Amino acid sequence: MNKPRIFKNAAVAAAIFAAVITMTAAGGSLAPKNALAAGETEAPATTQAPAVTSGSITVTGQGSVKVKPDIAYVSVGVTTSNEDVKTAQSDNANTITAVIDALKNMGIAEADISTSGYSVYPNYSYDSNKGTSAISGYQVNNYVNVTVRNIDSVGAVIDAAAGSGANNINSIQFSISDSTNYYAQALALAVKNAKTKAVALASAINVKLSAAPVSITENYGNNMPTTYYDAGTANIMAASAESAAPTPISAGQLEITANISVVYNY
Repeated sequence: MNKPRIFKNAAVAAAIFAAVITMTAAGGSLAPKNALAAGETEAPATTQAPAVTSGSITVTGQGSVKVKPDIAYVSVGVTTSNEDVKTAQSDNANTITAVIDALKNMGIAEADISTSGYSVYPNYSYDSNKGTSAISGYQVNNYVNVTVRNIDSVGAVIDAAAGSGANNINSIQFSISDSTNYYAQALALAVKNAKTKAVALASAINVKLSAAPVSITENYGNNMPTTYYDAGTANIMAASAESAAPTPISAGQLEITANISVVYNY
């Protein structure tokens, strides 16, 4: 029963062996196609750093515009003293009324004159022999804020106030009544400043900047600048009282600034 199977397997083996002999004689090889020859070594694989294709550049920009002020705020005050508090108050009321009337006669609107402070303080005298102090009188202070819309008349306003009894000029503040357009100009300059920075950075790293920024953030800026002068009561009062010439006041210039942060893609 098993002889035909053995004979059959032996015939198959003989056929395979004959095929191998024939292939070798013809110069063939049983080695894999990619196999290395004896003594050869495989070359190490090389890798390349990926090229930078995209990213973002964040810069800040600043713009500023210088403007001449067109409005001023002057703080004017009257201080009176008397042993009797009611007399001190009455004297003060009469004087500040005269000051306000003088300002109105100069063309200052009533709406541009407002009380900013009123106080009554006792004055004390000290007895060095007894080592005690007692009230010797009273001091009354009354202050008004004056909005001066004609910037060239600030000195004349101070002179009028001093001439009618004001003995305190606390401060002068110069500003701009409407800074909207000037601030818009400063913002436009800030955008240009940021673009210049971004272009320089893109050139330094050899990339092409996007035509428009992907975001612009407005940061803190000074869009309502003011200039303060601590008037110095003694100096201004002396200049107004002792000289016929108007008190010189220079408004100078104010600087409106805008700051932004800008992001560009490349």
